[in-house]
Amino acid sequence: MITLKQAYKIYNLVINEYEALKMEIVNIELKDKFYYEEDLLAHTIAIKNSFESKQEREVVRLIEDKGVNSEFCMMPNVNEVIALLHEIGHLWDNVLNGSISNAGYKEYKNATFYSIKQAKKAYRNIPAENFADLFTVDFINKNGKEIWGIMNPDRKSTRLN
Repeated sequence: MITLKQAYKIYNLVINEYEALKMEIVNIELKDKFYYEEDLLAHTIAIKNSFESKQEREVVRLIEDKGVNSEFCMMPNVNEVIALLHEIGHLWDNVLNGSISNAGYKEYKNATFYSIKQAKKAYRNIPAENFADLFTVDFINKNGKEIWGIMNPDRKSTRLN
């Protein structure tokens, strides 16, 4: 389970590294799913405080092959943290590039897949999704110990950087 307080602490950790985000108005809200959206006045990152379905709980598996720290993946609530950072990655993509590229989504929607694994892999390779995934992996690998401390203040990790 991730709380709004924890989500904002993680976001503040992000803006310490990505200073251009300090200029953005960002709202983090509890919703029934994770997503990122932008309107004329602000950016919204919606978070779901816990994952319920088996598919949702497998978020970590979707980015393991992109190099995320395996020790970090053992953290309780890791799926929620990965999903939050992924949505922040979409925000960073938008700020960095002026918008999120829609390239690949239409092709994905119209493609025929022969397995769920093939469909998931194709989705992760859509440019905007890949950008957000790589942002997540990079941020976790650089800041895993600090994130662990936010999510598990009573439990120390001696294995993370």
